[in-house]
Amino acid sequence: MTEIRVNALVVKESASGEYDKILTVLSEKYGKLYVVGKGVKSVRSRHMASTQLFTYASFSLRKKGNYYYITDSDLIENYYDIRDTSSKMYQVVSTFYNKLTTNLKSVDIYKSDANGNKVKTTINLNTIRIYVYDILNNFLN
Repeated sequence: MTEIRVNALVVKESASGEYDKILTVLSEKYGKLYVVGKGVKSVRSRHMASTQLFTYASFSLRKKGNYYYITDSDLIENYYDIRDTSSKMYQVVSTFYNKLTTNLKSVDIYKSDANGNKVKTTINLNTIRIYVYDILNNFLN
């Protein structure tokens, strides 16, 4: 099992047992990742702050099956105020992104040309990931 180091934004968190969480994070290099934080809900966890919703953190991750597991993390920036002031907007963006990228490798966009004919343009998922990451990054800065 190899370990990777990524800077990522936590866009979704789900409880998994009493002390664990399953996170959806967005990273510039790897796109959307599913990350398991063992024991991160415990008040004694050193990863508690970096695994909160809308935090930007540096994670060391080890892949096992379909998930990455946190081996180390460092909080870079927290955006806790977003949860209160703009949480509905972020829920919409997060939900849209998650639904859009769950099973898609590309998206087809249709436009009409000057003669009224439909013209298809295909955008690959990596391009969409970059756009969504840029939108989130610009909003947070």
